Amino acid sequence: MSTTRDRLAKLDEFGALLVKAGLATEFLPTGFELSPEQARQLRLHFDLNPPTSAAYAPWLVADVLLLDVVLKKQPVTRAELGRRIQEFQTLFVLRRDGYLAEALSGKPNQCVGPVEVRDGGLRAGIFEVGNFYRLDDANQWQHVQVPAPSTAAL
Repeated sequence: MSTTRDRLAKLDEFGALLVKAGLATEFLPTGFELSPEQARQLRLHFDLNPPTSAAYAPWLVADVLLLDVVLKKQPVTRAELGRRIQEFQTLFVLRRDGYLAEALSGKPNQCVGPVEVRDGGLRAGIFEVGNFYRLDDANQWQHVQVPAPSTAAL
């Protein structure tokens, strides 16, 4: 039986994202690919264990990736998941506490104001909880359409 230290030492990018999202190391999937059933089980685990504010942004990224695996109904290699994670490197997420946080680390970047229910969503200024944003070349925040097109069709 491996220890927590052993499991953490063997983490790839996908495993590290799951840990940042709040998954306990004993629930980390093993193997070179992730099956749709494993992805479904991980999503169920996350649904039953809501994220903290610090884990919210990585949790959202993990959910996007896991949902994509479930919907495609095909196993995805860990290498491909690692590649997809890189697509989130420059993105930010509005948390429920009004902070824009780095999508992969969850590190707060700036407070954009109090979150309130407005126009059918949780919003702070121009931002909405659960959406992804990026700074453009003019240093203006832009909404980024995520999840990937394969899951947006639902």
